[in-house]
Amino acid sequence: MDSPKAAGRQIIIVMGALFFISSHFVRAASAQAGCVPNCVSILDLAGPQAAEDLRGLANLVRDRVKAAETGKEKLDILNHFFFDGLRFEVEEGTGSIDGLLPSRVLPRRRGTCVGLSGVYLALGDLLDMPLAAVSTPTHIFVRFNDGHASINVELLQAGKMFDDDWYVYNHKIPESSISSGVFLKSLSERDFLGYVYSNLGALYSKIGDFSNSQVLYKAALRNIRRLPTAYYNLGNDLLAQARYRQALHAFDRALDLYPIDIFALNNRGIALCKLGKTRRAHKDFQTALDLNPSFAQARSNLSEMRCDGSSEYKH
Repeated sequence: MDSPKAAGRQIIIVMGALFFISSHFVRAASAQAGCVPNCVSILDLAGPQAAEDLRGLANLVRDRVKAAETGKEKLDILNHFFFDGLRFEVEEGTGSIDGLLPSRVLPRRRGTCVGLSGVYLALGDLLDMPLAAVSTPTHIFVRFNDGHASINVELLQAGKMFDDDWYVYNHKIPESSISSGVFLKSLSERDFLGYVYSNLGALYSKIGDFSNSQVLYKAALRNIRRLPTAYYNLGNDLLAQARYRQALHAFDRALDLYPIDIFALNNRGIALCKLGKTRRAHKDFQTALDLNPSFAQARSNLSEMRCDGSSEYKH
């Protein structure tokens, strides 16, 4: 079994599009995103050179986009330019800083859902297109809404367009998290930057630099308070540092926003167990298992649960 000390390095991968890199690349990220964690726009995050490059690219299709009569036509032009002309592609594997920040995604033409969304949204803004990021529990996509048409654009599938129901089904989004505005809501640019900070925080969590990761998670939550991934990852960091009471509070907040997150339930169970709250820990492990009977970590933790400090847990 993994020890709680390892929790911050291993449990983070299960929630959201997170990117793990070495300490060398974390430092490089900080240097290239000098406004973090106080950027005012995606172009600010991109930096002067990338912003200039994006303006030049937008100028190449501005007249065609302006001449298009419908939102669908505008999106078709942008998608053709983005995927067929510029040949942007999905970053495979666990990802890296290169797949996250616009300044790295743009020259490589490769990115994760967050990285591709940043570049796509920046181009859309420069072209006066009403685009916004939209979140699911584990993913970001883009939505066009001009008041006449609302069209979702899936950047991990070359701009295919799916309705909200497709995301609800495929990403298992609970109705409570939709009605409360946690998921499937069009995000402001400030909100989207909060997701970027949360992902950057995960980079620091991966290398055990919890001071910097905590700064980034708190910055993310200043931008967008209803961000379960930031609370979840912050809880993992606190769990890794044996700060169980604070970890419990963070997991409580994450589960208030996304109540069927089996990983947050499992990890809150660990924190509860370490605090001697055996009955509540048992309930969390069992609830996680009820939601997903094949969830091996929760099954192991439930069957071997001892809250006297002599047992270690799977995250």
